[in-house]
Amino acid sequence: MGITITTVAFGIAGGCAACLLGGGAPEVAAAAALAMLTGWAVAARFLPGDLRPFHEPFAAFVVSLAASALATRTPLSTYLATLGGLIVWLPGLTLSMAMSELNAQHLVSGTARLTGAIMRFLVLMFGVALGSRVAQLAFGAATPAVPTPLPPWSEWVALSLAPFAFTVLMRARPKDAPAILGVCVAAVLGSRAGSRAFGAELGVFAGSLVAGLLSNWLARVRHTPALVTLSPALLLLVPGSVGFRSLALLLDKEVVNGIEAAFRMVIMFAALVAGLQVAGIAVPAPRLRTGPQASR
Repeated sequence: MGITITTVAFGIAGGCAACLLGGGAPEVAAAAALAMLTGWAVAARFLPGDLRPFHEPFAAFVVSLAASALATRTPLSTYLATLGGLIVWLPGLTLSMAMSELNAQHLVSGTARLTGAIMRFLVLMFGVALGSRVAQLAFGAATPAVPTPLPPWSEWVALSLAPFAFTVLMRARPKDAPAILGVCVAAVLGSRAGSRAFGAELGVFAGSLVAGLLSNWLARVRHTPALVTLSPALLLLVPGSVGFRSLALLLDKEVVNGIEAAFRMVIMFAALVAGLQVAGIAVPAPRLRTGPQASR
C-alpha cells in the first residue's frame, strides 16, 4: 500500500474508534490526526531499521504527549484521544487468537501469543505514561473534560467507514471490501442486540457468533479464507480498549477499578471465543486446497 493510503486508513480507523467509544468532535479530530501521524511514521519508515522494533512505544509516547498537550489548550478527553490514536496498535486480535488456542489445548502457541500481547500492552502503556508525564512537566496539568458525544447518525458513518480502513490496513483485496463491510455491520448490530439482552460483557458472544457464521458462510460461497471477513469484524468487537483502560486505571493507582476492568476484559474474550466456536460448529469453515490443484 502507498504511504498516502496507509496514512489515511490509520486516520479513519482512529477517528471512527473515538466516535464509536463516545467521543465528541474534539476527540474524533484529535484521534484521527494522531493516528494519521503514527500511520505516516510507519508507512514512511520514519525510524531507522535498527529502531523499528520501537515503533509501538514511540507511537504511544508521541500520541500521549500530543493529546495531553492539546488538553491543556482546549477541552479534550485525553483518554479517548489517546485510545483512538493508538487503536490500530492495540493487540486485541492477538489476545483473541491466544484465548482460542489455549481453549483448543494448543498450549505452546497460545501461551506465546498471550505473552506477546501482554508485553505489547505493557510497552504501549509505558509510552503513554512517559508521554503524559513529559507533557505535564512541559505544558502543565490538563483540565479533565467530559466528552460530548456526536449525534447518533455519526456512529453509522463511523461504522461504515471503519471496515474500509481495516481492509487497507489488513491488506485485503479491494473486491473483498463489500463483504467485509457487511460482516462488520452485522457483527456490531449483533453485539449491541446481545448487550441489551445479556449485558455488555456477554454481548460480545452474539457479535462473534454472527461474525463467525457469516464469515464461514461467505468463505464457502466465495471460496476464500474465512479470516478475510472475520478479522476486521473482530477488530471492532475485540475489547482491546477495555484492556487499555484497565492498565490506565492501574497506572493512575485506581487498583479496584483497574482490576474490575481487567476482569471484564477476560469475560469478554471468553464470550468472543465461545461465539466463534459455536459458529464453527453450526457452519464449519471450508478447507481450502492449496497448490497446483487449487488453481484448476
